[in-house]
Amino acid sequence: MINGFLAKRTPKVMVAGTFRSGTNLLKHLFSENYRTDVVFSRWFWKHGLPPTQIKKPIPDRVPIVVITKNPIALNISLYRFWQIRRPELSVGRSISEFVRKPLIVYDNSNKCRDPQYIFTTPTDYWNQFHHAWIYWKDVDDRRLFVSYEDLVRDPDAVMRSIAARIGLERKSDSAISLPEKPVGPTRDGSPTSLGELRDNPTELLTEADVRTIKDLVNEDVERRLGYTRVYSPCPNLSVKQVRCAKRVTYPR
Repeated sequence: MINGFLAKRTPKVMVAGTFRSGTNLLKHLFSENYRTDVVFSRWFWKHGLPPTQIKKPIPDRVPIVVITKNPIALNISLYRFWQIRRPELSVGRSISEFVRKPLIVYDNSNKCRDPQYIFTTPTDYWNQFHHAWIYWKDVDDRRLFVSYEDLVRDPDAVMRSIAARIGLERKSDSAISLPEKPVGPTRDGSPTSLGELRDNPTELLTEADVRTIKDLVNEDVERRLGYTRVYSPCPNLSVKQVRCAKRVTYPR
């Protein structure tokens, strides 16, 4: 159980996830509907692998919510985002090349002074990021995972389930719904509309691309996050068509 460690003052909730996993959406839903202070990168970078040691550890009273996105949809999202936000890096000549190329991940908000990570593919980033969170035993009792797919399918049920587990107080009892416009980071990290960063539905994955991503996914991570080996088998998938066949359950 995670209940019981939140302080009486405005409680903090740490949110983490890969790039393009929905961290800004989750922060928005918390901030709009609950009395809480959502923390992204106070102790370490929200998009980076959790460190083995922290000089200023996450306080015991702070719950951690890690948002996930199915790896096929994430590859598409990362491709579009990297084209716009990482023009100094090569994303390849097509999305088919991108899903097979090494991926360099870093925080460019500090003039690129912080460490960089390199992964063999975007799917390797998905594997390693979630593997690190799954096996960080020190936070087992206060870390939970929520899938982007569940969140957008039924934001009210998912947010109520999370809040019940970590003891958050609602601002009102109205139904929780998705924002009308996309939310994302500005230069200072505050939410704003980023319509130009929406996933581009014209970028298509071939059947071979989907097969490649599925073969690269770590089965242990996939199973522990609740995803299955069954993804849409249709060729030429856009992000609007990609739907991971996963359980429709909420954090326990």
